[in-house]
Amino acid sequence: MKKLSVIGLFALVLMLSGCFYHMNYVYPNSSLYLVGDQTFDISQVDKIMIDWISGDVEVQGLETATNIAVSEIIDADTEDLYRMHYYLADEVLFIRFAASMSNFNHTFVTKKLIVALPTTFDSPIEINVVSSNIEISDIKSELMIDSVSGNIDIDRVASLNCEINQVSGAINFVEPAITYLNIDTVSGRVKADQGGFANIIINAVSSQIELDIVTPLQCSIETVSGQIILTFPSNSTFRFEYKKLAGKLNSEFPLIINNDIYTVSAGGDLFHFETVSGNLTLKIAE
Repeated sequence: MKKLSVIGLFALVLMLSGCFYHMNYVYPNSSLYLVGDQTFDISQVDKIMIDWISGDVEVQGLETATNIAVSEIIDADTEDLYRMHYYLADEVLFIRFAASMSNFNHTFVTKKLIVALPTTFDSPIEINVVSSNIEISDIKSELMIDSVSGNIDIDRVASLNCEINQVSGAINFVEPAITYLNIDTVSGRVKADQGGFANIIINAVSSQIELDIVTPLQCSIETVSGQIILTFPSNSTFRFEYKKLAGKLNSEFPLIINNDIYTVSAGGDLFHFETVSGNLTLKIAE
């Protein structure tokens, strides 16, 4: 499936005023797609790709689940053309917002997609949305998320990789265990509680970054018009460089400065922070 570009998604969101006029929602192999709720054996699916326009998307791991269950909450009288469509090919499960069509023109009632997974499922999940809140919980999959408008909540996810590109909305993590975190965001907030990330790369515009985390191995955070607030355990040890324009550094940790490198405790891995019109604040976890 060819991913929509962020620019393309942003153009779509401009049309989300309750009705869609002359919008093309076209994808390949459309004649092979089926309609309605469905379950799949976990052995059938090696990747899940979700393409959604509006309405919530919920992906949840359930200890009681033995199969992958895909369902949609929508008004019962909605015609099939505008219901969820799915297609399984070469162990990739494609989930689409509606039928493939040109001149898409419809006033949508509330739609919500629910994907329930066994907690043992660990294959990649890709989610592309325009105007949707995304809730992901209790899974082990790698995540690739493109979003224009909506909040992203990721709770208790253990994953090798999580990549998020977002235009507008908050990104919230609760008790994550993620090895590689890579985020590009505009006009929003990134927040983590009890976070575990081994490697962090965040690029943000008009966004606040607020992370309460275990000290990572690598960390690079750059913001334009936004604050960086990081809370680390009291026994943390690392070094960092801080580049700023109209910003300042506030630290609860004692710092040693040498050649523009700041050292916390015994030093160690070198982090990179950069702010334009924003402050960097380092706090000690209570």
